[in-house]
Formats: sequence, C-alpha cells, structure tokens
Amino acid sequence: MAFYTYLLTDTGVTIKGLQSFSGFPPIYITSEAQVMFNNKGNKMMSVIKGVPECNYLFLFDFNRCTGVLSNEKVIQHPYYTVPEFGGVVLDSSMSGGCFSPNDSFIYISKGAGILQYDLHPKNQDTAWVKIAGFDTTLNAFASYGNIFPGPDGKIYISNWDFTSGQMSVINKPNKKGLAAEFCPRCLRFDTILPYYVSIGGPPNMPNYAMGADSSSCWPLSNVQLAISNEQLKVYPNPSYSNVIIDVSDLSKNSLSVTNAAGQVVYNQIPKTVKTTIDVSQLASGVYFVRYGSAVKRLVVE
Repeated sequence: MAFYTYLLTDTGVTIKGLQSFSGFPPIYITSEAQVMFNNKGNKMMSVIKGVPECNYLFLFDFNRCTGVLSNEKVIQHPYYTVPEFGGVVLDSSMSGGCFSPNDSFIYISKGAGILQYDLHPKNQDTAWVKIAGFDTTLNAFASYGNIFPGPDGKIYISNWDFTSGQMSVINKPNKKGLAAEFCPRCLRFDTILPYYVSIGGPPNMPNYAMGADSSSCWPLSNVQLAISNEQLKVYPNPSYSNVIIDVSDLSKNSLSVTNAAGQVVYNQIPKTVKTTIDVSQLASGVYFVRYGSAVKRLVVE
C-alpha cells in the first residue's frame, strides 16, 4: 500500500513523494477507495471498496506539519451474514468509512450493513458493532456507498452508484452501539425531485472547524507574531543569497530555520545579535525563522 503526499501552503501545492508500507495484506486494485482524516487532524483511515478479499480497515497516525503517516495498523472487519438473503451470503465487501465527530469511533459501510468500530474499547471483543442492515426492503435496497460527516454532527450514507433518492443518517454518531441511532432513509429528496432522479453522495468537504495546528509547525497566533516583530528581524526578505537575522538579545538557546514541511534547514546558537545565513542553496519557497517564541516568515527566491 502506498500514498502520494501533497503539501498545500500559501505558495501553492508541492508533491512531497510516495509513502509505502510493507507487511500489509495483499491489496487488490480497484477504481475506488475512501480515505478520511479525523477531526483533530492526527489520524487517517482508509478502506478499499468492493473487494471481498480486502476486508480491512487501515489506520495511521498523521503529522499535519510534514504529511507523514506512521504507526500503521491493519484491522480486519467481522463478517456478517445477510438475513435478507436467507442467512447464507456473507456481507464481505467494503464501501466507505469515516470518523465520528468526537474521534472515538469509526463507521464503516459495507454492501448491506453499517458497522461501528470503537477506537478505545474496554474489551476488544466488543470493539465492532453492527448498527444497521438494509435500510429498506430487499427489492428497493441500493447497496451502501461512501459516508461523510455533516456540519450538524450527523453522518450521512450514500448508496452504491448513487441509485436512490434518499440517504440514511446516523443521528448520534458519538454514542456507542445502537445508541448511535441509525435512521433509515431519513434524508429524503424524493419529495422534491422526480421519482426517476437519483442523488449523489454527500459532499467531501474540508473540516473548516479543525482550526490551526497548535504545534510549533507554523507561526499561528497574533501574539506570537507580535512578539516576533519586537524580538526578531529578518532582512532582506525576500532574498536569494545572504539573509541577516537580528535578534533582540542572546538569552535564547538556538536560532533555527525550517521549511514549509517543518524540516529544519538551519540550527545554531547565535554568538552575536546579528547572524548572516547563506540561503542561496535552499530551494525557493517559504521558510520560518525561529528564535525562542519569536517567529518570522522568510521567502527564498
């Protein structure tokens, strides 16, 4: 399994490379998968759609500063029979998945069922709970597809190939088990659309409520920037050769420069209040100069 990493900054989009993971079960190439991040922005999950042999949830830690995935886990889904098919057919194929708003659970849509996985179970044997089967009669049922959280705190479930005029909803996804309240086909468009019109899946929207990264990755707060103006001066800026960094005093431990991916490209303890750095060998882009709690943005041309 492998993922391409793209870094989005105020200067554009940069391809950071390919992250590969070995030791995973065999992955069968399909045209679709669903990848979702949790609401804190520090976890990523993935499922492969429509392949019975790939009945796994893939879970990773995610670094928002660098885009690096780590601590990969492979979690196998339980198999369930489908009573509507006489209890013989196994519901083994995957469709989609997403985190609950409180990041305590992951919801998985299978062909004919909705599962909840507890990320912090007291008993691992009860981590998986099937919270729903068919959301209508057998003849009218359209297999489940991608699922997405809505801004109202609920989770919305599309249908495979978008062949329905309704969506099912999980009303209380922060609750464990059946208390999550699966509501079959509760979001209905067939009252306002012609009977022959089907709806697509929920929009794949960014989590605008996530907020800024609270680590030392970026100079984020107005207070931090105000301190920077008093304690740290960087000039000429932009620059393509030498940069002078003027600090207010020598009481701090180190002076560092990091690129937009959070990688340190310079780190020294200054001996004078003015330090000259040669940036001619650095790639063009945005960098951040740090001295104590002060941060300045530097543009290298």
